[in-house]
Amino acid sequence: MAALVADRLAEPCLHRTWVLGLLEAADPAARLAPILQQLAPEVGPAALVGVGEVGRRRPELSEWLQSQAWAVWPLSGREEAQCAWWGVQAGLPHGATVVDVGGGSTEVSDGTHAVSWPFGAAAPPVTDTWAVPPELTVGPRHVVAVGGTVLALSAMAGHTRTLTRAQLALWVEHASELAPLGVAHGVDAARLPLLAGGARALLCSLTLLGAEAVAVSDSGLLQGLWLAARLGRVPRGG
Repeated sequence: MAALVADRLAEPCLHRTWVLGLLEAADPAARLAPILQQLAPEVGPAALVGVGEVGRRRPELSEWLQSQAWAVWPLSGREEAQCAWWGVQAGLPHGATVVDVGGGSTEVSDGTHAVSWPFGAAAPPVTDTWAVPPELTVGPRHVVAVGGTVLALSAMAGHTRTLTRAQLALWVEHASELAPLGVAHGVDAARLPLLAGGARALLCSLTLLGAEAVAVSDSGLLQGLWLAARLGRVPRGG
């Protein structure tokens, strides 16, 4: 889970991230409640809670949020992909295909077309035969990856801003070594179990898209949600 509060995107007054494991939690609302209680005085009554993959797989969490009077935007896979693209594109002078690796799904968008694949860092793919819309076949086009696990993988590679298929394939082959490597590079302990799955999910995504490497972006879904809200793209009643 991530939180962003800002009047201007370039100068957020609050930007925090937690690894809560809401997808696997027996009671995700109980796990999320203390975080929201802590945030409430800072985010104010106009706060928007964007609920993507976890809301699609755990609908009881969205229902609980609404019962607590939070403004909820239940994002479809396509909307999640589009918001991640907006968040990246805001800082790019050229077009890009954006890959957002989540816990149980991976969203891809080129700004016009989008797809949501049912694999992620906590549920890595066991095959690379997922359907790819033909218009998303990237080849040499610029590909950008976002998400907390992607940033952790970047940190393990010396905070490089580019990850290659060869590098990801090596990590997948030596998956048991990733957690100790993450510890050595200061990766958050809660994210360590997701490193191997994240490498596999990102490698699978690049294979499906026909790309050899991916740039790493600090901006992504969270910034895209902020832009969407500012532009009035939030669905009525969201």
